[in-house]
Amino acid sequence: MKRNYLLITIIILAGLSVIAGSEEPAAVAESEAASSDVVATVNGEPILLKDIERRLGRIHGDATGGERADFDLDLLLFKMSNDILLGQEARALELHQEPPTNDQIRLYRNDLLMKVLDAEEVMEPSRPTEEEIAERYERLYRRITLRVVTKYQQDETVEILELLEGGADIAQVAREHSVDPYALRSGLVQGIARIDLQKDIADIAFAMNVGQLAGPIRTDLGWSVIKVEGFQDADPELFDARRRKVASLVQYENATELRSKLTEETKANHPVRINQEAVAAVKPKRLPDARLTPEYPDPEAAVVRIGENRTITAEEYGKALLTRWSGVRNEEAAVAAAPIILQKTIDQELVLAEAEDRGYADRPEFKHAVRNRETELLIPRYLELVVAPRVKVTEDDLKSYYDEHKEEYHKLPRVRLGQITVATEELALKLAAQLRQGADLAWLVKQHSIDRYKETGGDRGWMTPNPGLDAVHNQLLEAPRGTVIDPFGVKDNWQVLLVTGRVEQGLYTFDEISGNIQQAVFNNQFNVVLYEFMKTLRKRAEIKINADVLARLNISGSMDTAPEEEGDHGAHGH
Repeated sequence: MKRNYLLITIIILAGLSVIAGSEEPAAVAESEAASSDVVATVNGEPILLKDIERRLGRIHGDATGGERADFDLDLLLFKMSNDILLGQEARALELHQEPPTNDQIRLYRNDLLMKVLDAEEVMEPSRPTEEEIAERYERLYRRITLRVVTKYQQDETVEILELLEGGADIAQVAREHSVDPYALRSGLVQGIARIDLQKDIADIAFAMNVGQLAGPIRTDLGWSVIKVEGFQDADPELFDARRRKVASLVQYENATELRSKLTEETKANHPVRINQEAVAAVKPKRLPDARLTPEYPDPEAAVVRIGENRTITAEEYGKALLTRWSGVRNEEAAVAAAPIILQKTIDQELVLAEAEDRGYADRPEFKHAVRNRETELLIPRYLELVVAPRVKVTEDDLKSYYDEHKEEYHKLPRVRLGQITVATEELALKLAAQLRQGADLAWLVKQHSIDRYKETGGDRGWMTPNPGLDAVHNQLLEAPRGTVIDPFGVKDNWQVLLVTGRVEQGLYTFDEISGNIQQAVFNNQFNVVLYEFMKTLRKRAEIKINADVLARLNISGSMDTAPEEEGDHGAHGH
């Protein structure tokens, strides 16, 4: 039976200051321990101020104001210490070297490394200045008034252009010949901002002079001829309302340019050599369910070599293809997509190589974030392999637990319902009041109901409420016979329910809920075993609290003061 060991630790670890025997973390954290932001050290491994702030941010994000007022910071430190200590114990058993965990850590590390590089080398430098935003606003929201004539075929538009160049009135030509929606306005497009025009048209139109003709221009509908009638500057009164949008556009353009330069730099710094023979050996294979999966004779074959010491193996390339081929059934389409996937994989490795060269992976804060993620992955695995096997549940334990708690295992009741459906909430409320006063359901149904139960006098029959489904079902769980449920519904469909019968189903037998009983007993015993296990471990622990740093923590309950870093999730003990 699969058990959630992560949740099992919640109760027992809440009040423990635990310890671990591994001394390896002290070396990892040596440079960090000198930081003024270290709140505590656990066998030399630091808990940083920002770690607590992020955890508080998540807790406060899910809590009400009253819950925040009762928050116990000491308890949180105990829980975070437990995370670190269990992670240290797991590393002492080299669980971080296991393939599933190792793969997840590698993926997290690579993803974080690329995000850090992108944040510092692309996003931060690409932030626009106020001057850039103002200049771009003037350009994007400069307005133009023009007339347009559109035809489906290019040669027809050429004839229109010749007609206009010969002196024909464009307003009349647009009314009589244009196939676009502006024909009804004599082709007039008035005061439209550059940003709202199709780019091909905007680039041409805003480079023209008043009175000038241009065409044929390819548009979404066909081919157009345009004539400029005037320009207007961007409206300064709308600048503040549009500022954020313009800033985002400018940053996007700046970032795109910087990423292009970064890509070129990485290619120059890390030569790419593709083994076409190894690439060709990775082919799509049809599975029995018609899905396609990559097949490769040698998983370790180097498909691509990047720089001196980075490679993309056939297996890594295959995994990238497998992700892209999800849902693909057409083999030709899969093969056509393969070079694109290979290039994306190469680009990713290039960025990783550049990030490594620029030292991002050597930063203490980067190592700290990766180690935190590793700890989160290791804890449930450690509990499963080390603590859970110490729990021994006997048949007598199960029977005893059931005898002591059987009253907690009631079957859901069955209720019989009568229903009236009407068009308005006002009438539904009136009928509900009449039912509560003893009015006859069948008579009210005959007079007012508009649903299919009208033929049965409103009788819906027997049903079993579904806990948690909605407010109505939750009420029905406890509703005695004669209860009228408050009207609910939407326009033209308001319902009133009357509980006309109720039958209690009694208790579940031991055999019916043996799985639930086994889980409950296991959880209880697991907590006892873990408690004793932790008492033994903490005798070897060295946990130091830096009260001065802790005093600087601002527990405001605001997510703004405690932003959550992507991928940084609490491992256990919440």
